[in-house]
Amino acid sequence: MSHNPEGNNQHGGKIERTPELANAIQGYLNRNIKNYDHIRNLLSVEHNIDMSKRSLTRVIGDLQIQTARLRNHGLSVEEIVQCVREKLILDPTCGRGPAYIQESLKLEGIHIPINDIRAVMKMLEPEGFLIRHPDFHRRNVHTGKVVSIGPNETWALDGHEKLTAIGISIYGIRDRWGKVLKFQVVPNARNEYAVEYAYLRVVFESGGIPLTVSTDKGTETGGIYARQVSLRATFAPEIDANEIPPFIFIKSTRNISIERVWSTFLKKEGRNLQKMWNDGEKISGFIKGNRIHRALADWIWIPLAQASIDAFVESFNNHKVRRQPEKQGPSDAPYWYTHQFPEEFGGENVLIKGDMKLIEEIMENHPGREAMKFYPDWFAPLAEEAYAKIMKPKLTLKTAWRVFAQMLVPLDVLIRDLDFARIEQLAINREE
Repeated sequence: MSHNPEGNNQHGGKIERTPELANAIQGYLNRNIKNYDHIRNLLSVEHNIDMSKRSLTRVIGDLQIQTARLRNHGLSVEEIVQCVREKLILDPTCGRGPAYIQESLKLEGIHIPINDIRAVMKMLEPEGFLIRHPDFHRRNVHTGKVVSIGPNETWALDGHEKLTAIGISIYGIRDRWGKVLKFQVVPNARNEYAVEYAYLRVVFESGGIPLTVSTDKGTETGGIYARQVSLRATFAPEIDANEIPPFIFIKSTRNISIERVWSTFLKKEGRNLQKMWNDGEKISGFIKGNRIHRALADWIWIPLAQASIDAFVESFNNHKVRRQPEKQGPSDAPYWYTHQFPEEFGGENVLIKGDMKLIEEIMENHPGREAMKFYPDWFAPLAEEAYAKIMKPKLTLKTAWRVFAQMLVPLDVLIRDLDFARIEQLAINREE
């Protein structure tokens, strides 16, 4: 018999078992918050609900919250196999291990014990364990110690051009405290205007700027340098630039905060995008030098690639970093949590807040708006019309090239009467 059937406690009285409370707790567990103290903190800060760890345990049981430990996912063996199979289909290069698959399923609200996932993977894709073994690849490891006082002390920026062969360039921004702020697909990661605009987007989304920005010495970073220096002088004139520089140029190999993520991205996501592109390119009718083909491929592939990359970033930020008591900085929690509550890990959020109306005004007339476009504005309505003519089949990374092939004829009819000068505008932002 319970000694406290009413659920009263010293943390604020009776705890109502509401759907809102269930959704909140399930949401934290879906985002890989396993530590009950961290869940209690989030409930207190975001929902004004205070409870003890013992009460939280009871609430999770009473509300039938899904967790891998409780094995209450309600799935049959066949359904578990199907869940894992669907994830493996999106990983043709076998770069994702059981932990990654488990975390991606959690984001969908499916909590399957990792041993069950591992068993299914060994049945469906046994060669993957060999491919992922550390001895299978020779690796370039970015060594060095990352030291940070907290979120927004330093943003590390870098372009990623390992996928340019399939038309995908990425500009990445990672907080040195750990969280990836954005991986933005851009037409050209060496275009000064495009990368500065990507930086300004993150500034606007963050509500301020970091103390310092670090990049390599690429020529495309000149605009970011000037903008960061100017904004910090405007938002925080009291900070001595000689003592705390607003911008640091370093060798690419020393910009390890973001360089480390690129290798993980390639293994977990980038090579899969490359393989799915390559597998269908030749049979789709795609001609590399054809500007219309390039624009249509961009219209189909860029949104899919960005969504796939966004999913990787979310998974990376939700990954729980193992406990490292000897390490300066956060551990034993996901990056998104340590970014939101740095004080629990000995850090301090040093974001320099400023007037975001100023940032909006800068972005409104910034040449980066045009430099971020993969095709001119007039092309999208034509592509939409061609897509409608083939009855708008579902667009996924697996169906992308099939849809491309189906759209070629109706698009060619729509675009046939355009003058040559307009055709020449297509894919112009990809050029150096």
